[in-house]
Amino acid sequence: MTRLPAIPLITADPYFSVWMPADTLTQAQTAHWCRSELPIHGRVTVDGEVFRFLGLGEEPEIATADLKVTPCKTTALYQNDKISLELSFITPFLPDDLDRASTPVCLIEAEAKSLDGKPHDVSIEFCFSDKFCYRGDEKPEIAAYPMPYSDLNMMSIGRIEQKILCHSGDGVTIDWGYLYTGVQDATLSYENDALNVHLNCKQVSSEPAVFRMLAGYDDIASILYFGWPCKAWYARNGKTLADAMRETWKNFDLLKAKCDQLDERICKEAQEIGGDEYVYIVSAAYRHVFAAHKLAADREGNMIFISKENNSNGCAGTVDVSYPSTPMFLKYCPQLVNAMCRPVLRFASMDVWSKYDFAPHDVGRYPIVNGQVYGSDRTMDLRKRIGHQPPYYLMPAEPERYVFRSQMPVEESGNMLIMMYAAAFFSGDDSLIREYRDLTGKWVKYLLTYGEDPGEQLCTDDFAGHLNHNVNLSAKAIVGIACYGRMLEMIGEDGSAYSEKAHKMAQSWLERADSPEGSYLTFEKQGWSMKYNTAWDKVFGFGLFGDDFYRRETRSYLRHINAYGLPLDNRATYTKSDWELWCAAIAPDRDVKDAIIHAVAEYLRNTTSRVAFSDWYDTITGVHEQFIARSVQGGLFMPFLCK
Repeated sequence: MTRLPAIPLITADPYFSVWMPADTLTQAQTAHWCRSELPIHGRVTVDGEVFRFLGLGEEPEIATADLKVTPCKTTALYQNDKISLELSFITPFLPDDLDRASTPVCLIEAEAKSLDGKPHDVSIEFCFSDKFCYRGDEKPEIAAYPMPYSDLNMMSIGRIEQKILCHSGDGVTIDWGYLYTGVQDATLSYENDALNVHLNCKQVSSEPAVFRMLAGYDDIASILYFGWPCKAWYARNGKTLADAMRETWKNFDLLKAKCDQLDERICKEAQEIGGDEYVYIVSAAYRHVFAAHKLAADREGNMIFISKENNSNGCAGTVDVSYPSTPMFLKYCPQLVNAMCRPVLRFASMDVWSKYDFAPHDVGRYPIVNGQVYGSDRTMDLRKRIGHQPPYYLMPAEPERYVFRSQMPVEESGNMLIMMYAAAFFSGDDSLIREYRDLTGKWVKYLLTYGEDPGEQLCTDDFAGHLNHNVNLSAKAIVGIACYGRMLEMIGEDGSAYSEKAHKMAQSWLERADSPEGSYLTFEKQGWSMKYNTAWDKVFGFGLFGDDFYRRETRSYLRHINAYGLPLDNRATYTKSDWELWCAAIAPDRDVKDAIIHAVAEYLRNTTSRVAFSDWYDTITGVHEQFIARSVQGGLFMPFLCK
């Protein structure tokens, strides 16, 4: 039986996201990743006797025999003395079909079998709380809208008064849009504060009975993008959610088969890389990573892939959150990395950012893309306040809008250069490199000036505070410069000077930072830290740091690994799971790789923090620090790129 801190059920985007924070599906109420309850109740009636298989309630629960989580599917197996019931929640995040991947519809299937050889009458019921459609404790007026198409019987519920894109925030659920269900051979109703699905009774005997339904959410508009309300990618040409539901129903068998094939493909490769425990880790992460984003179309029809910093500050399109997430997307759909970069490049080209010679941190607070909010002159408490941030995209260069000390200049400039080259390298599409040639030239100049020995700056691990002479941050600058050289070559220019400079900087880096016991935390020869930023050297074969360094460095980590992971550095016992797997990826020796993977798997198996796969947790206690269901877990796929 798969044990996770929280079990993924419906995982479509940062709002349509439902989890079970327990070991089985009957031990707690279903909830949003932010831990607000979004109740779904599931009941099975066998020969007139009612049992509960999902959520809490007064009915006796049917015993859970097994539970399995694969990249695209969560399956629970129940049994009593009469029947077995296999329940599956399937999210078709198919990287070769982005229309499908961006459609917020979950496939739900229940298969009942007779265990005693006798015929039994079986019916299934689901009840979806209307809390899906509003935020807070005060219930607004809700209406139901039946849509009895001949091929699919649907019903939607939602607020009568719709205020689309009316707020932004961190730990919040949606306050607009419509919840949909779709079925055949069933009765739909809205009563008792729930959208109820009563699937017709079937007899189970020698042949199993299969029950199917769809659950979807129409957010109407997904992202306010520099003043323009953007539709989800699947809806860019006018497709409605009702259209998408009917199309999904028609292709239910095909989509289910494609998800099974993708599961097999991912798990087979993960098994070859890191064994059963690595399969366990990537299976826990795959849907979660997609669902921390919204894939939409901008006003010109371009693809934009906007992440949300879940349980962090709610920022949208954060560069140093996109950066660690990229390995999964580079492996399966590198165009999505271009779609992450596009909003940042657009904002960085606006007047309000024109005086800064480094890359921005973010492009807004989800789902409002108004321009960077992190470190701005009017930053609210981003974790607690609900509401729109100022429209920075409309503002001129003066007066200055951002506090320099709160920026991440080397971090974000290195991130953007690495991401842009990686996206072009894996996709073959260099259009963004060509379009933003002058902007990236400014960023690489910043890295050349300040990257060899960064001053007291923040890096992506900003919770640890400012750090002077950061060795790992310098490694990012070096790799970013090397990537820029390759970018120039890709568009027919001479990039050799940048490649040569990166190698010279890497040699100096090794002389100043390395030691027989592993490299230092700072160039002042203090402490130690993970050197996860060197992973791209291995991915692209730059040859910057050398095989001897990687073996010596990663073997030194064995001395520091605790029960639940490798600490980020010597300053604290907490870690970041994404960076742990980057360190596993650069390890030449299998025992080091296995030790890191095992510790992360132990965290998943044993943590008492009932939240969706946190990337920031303590390596001794296994308790999560903060951060829930974030896109950065795409970094757990880095070993796929470094084979």
